[in-house]
Amino acid sequence: RETLELMGGWIDVSSEPGRGSTFSFSVPLPRDGIPRAPAADLTGRRLLVVERGVFSRRMLEETLRALGARVDSAASLDEAARMLRRARHDAVLLDSGLCPADVPFSEGFGALLPPDTPLVLTVPIGVGPVPLDDPRLVQVLTKPVRGEDLTDSVAEAFGLPRTSPAPALRPTAPPPTPARRGQGQRVLVAEDNLINQQVAATMLEQAGYTVVLVADGAEAVDAVTRVPFDLVLMDVQMPTVDGLEATRRIRALDGPRSRVPIVALTANAMSGMEQIYRDAGMDDYLTKPVDMEKLLATTARWAAAPRFDLPEQAPPPVPISGLLDELPLARLGQSATPERFRSLVNLFLTDCEARIERIRLSAERLDFDSLRQEAHDLISTTGNFGLVRLSALGRLLNEAAQNREVTQSTQAAAEIVTTGTQSLQAVRDRFLPAP
Repeated sequence: RETLELMGGWIDVSSEPGRGSTFSFSVPLPRDGIPRAPAADLTGRRLLVVERGVFSRRMLEETLRALGARVDSAASLDEAARMLRRARHDAVLLDSGLCPADVPFSEGFGALLPPDTPLVLTVPIGVGPVPLDDPRLVQVLTKPVRGEDLTDSVAEAFGLPRTSPAPALRPTAPPPTPARRGQGQRVLVAEDNLINQQVAATMLEQAGYTVVLVADGAEAVDAVTRVPFDLVLMDVQMPTVDGLEATRRIRALDGPRSRVPIVALTANAMSGMEQIYRDAGMDDYLTKPVDMEKLLATTARWAAAPRFDLPEQAPPPVPISGLLDELPLARLGQSATPERFRSLVNLFLTDCEARIERIRLSAERLDFDSLRQEAHDLISTTGNFGLVRLSALGRLLNEAAQNREVTQSTQAAAEIVTTGTQSLQAVRDRFLPAP
C-alpha cells in the first residue's frame, strides 16, 4: 500500500540506519489567485529523477510530466547508473541522501554524469549547506519540494522563464482564517495499518492538529528524536519494533523529548494490560476500534489543547441487518471533505477485501500466526468503520488462532468470508451510492 491519495497527495518517510529519517508530504491546495508567469514547457526534454522515497519520487515524476517532460526514475544510485548508460538525460534530480558521505561526489555518482548535464539536488529540511562543489549543480531544493520550486529550478537549468509570482496590481488582504482548536499542536501517530492511520489523521487534522504518520516503533523513536511532538499515539502491536519497546526507547532519551506524552492504541484490553502499558512508560491508552470522541478528548487532554467538540447533531446509528453501525462513518464523513471521505472508504474496502482473502487462504493452510495478525488488524479497521459483526468475528478468530484451535479458527474464518462480503456491500450501498 504505497499510495495515500486521500487528498490527492502523498506522505513519505525515508529512513537510513545511522542517519535517521526524512518525513515529507505533498498535497494539492486551492490556488492563491496571484497572477503567475506561464509554467515552463519541458516538451521534448528527458529528465532522470533519483529519489529513494516512494511518494516523493512520484510527486516529482508527476509534476515534471505535467510540464511535458519525459521522466525516468530510480530509487538507488545503481539503478540510476543503468539508466544513464542506456539513454541521455537533459537534467538529473538527485536525492542527496543517496550519496555516500565517504565517497567524493566526483568519484561516485558525479563520474557517471556527462559534463553538460544540469544537476538539481534535493536535501531534507534542517540539513545545512551542501558541501558540493560541482559546476553542473544549478539548484538545491529542500524537501518536501514545492511544485513551484521544482518548476523554477528545472526552468533555470534550461534557461527558461521562471514561474515566480508576477507583481500584484494592488495589495490585497488575505481572507480571515477562523481559528481551529488544536492549532499548533503536533501529534505523531505510530500505526502500521494504513486504514487506521488515515482514520486517525482525518479526525485529528479536522480538529486542527498537525499529524505525522509512521509505520513502526523504530520510525516513531527516530521521529521523536528529530521533531518535538506534543503527543504520540502509539500502536502497541507493530512490526520491527513494537509500541512497548518504542516507548521504552523514547523514555530513555535525553532531554525533554523523553517526556512527551504517549497514549497506547491497542486491541487488547484484557485485565492487567493497562499496568503493562504504564510500566513501559505510556501515560494512557485507547482501545481499538478507537471512538472519535474519545480520541479527540484524550488528544486534547494530553496535548494540552482545547477540547474539540463533535458536531452538535450527529445522525443516529441505523443498523443494517446487524452488520453496519452507521455512526462511525457518519462522523468520519463530517470530519472530511467529500472527496477525502470517498477516497478513504474506497481504500478501506480494497484493503478489507484483500485482508478477508488472506484470512481465507491462511485458514486453508492452518497458518495460525497469519490468522492472528490478520484478525488483529481486522478488529480495529472494521470497528473504525462500524462493521460490528465483522469486528466481533475478528475477535473470535484472534482468540481461536492464538490458542491454535483448528475447528474454531476455520469456522470463524469461513464466517468472516461470508459476513465480510455482505458487510462491505452494505458500506457501498449506504455510503458510495451509484451516481
